Amino acid sequence: WNEVVGLSVLRMLATAWRESATELEPPEWMMVALPDLIVYLVSVRDADDRVVKASLELGCCILYGGNDFMQASFRALFVKKQGAPRFFAELERRMVRGSAE
Repeated sequence: WNEVVGLSVLRMLATAWRESATELEPPEWMMVALPDLIVYLVSVRDADDRVVKASLELGCCILYGGNDFMQASFRALFVKKQGAPRFFAELERRMVRGSAE
């Protein structure tokens, strides 16, 4: 449950930055740590559904509006750590399970 609250706080911080930013480039903590956290939490097979949902909501928040910096950060993460197959496989598994429920 603490993870969900923490992710919600991060989403609020990211939203506040996006709405008040005078610079185009997001801060370092947003560009590096958030994509890494989101990919990790979604990729964990036994992660709680609420944690995965909150992670995806945070991801949508930071990618909102087609932010090129954040898109590049996710791309670099997938290329560097080879996390894309696990991330997308787990996302697909959860969507299939959700549609079957």
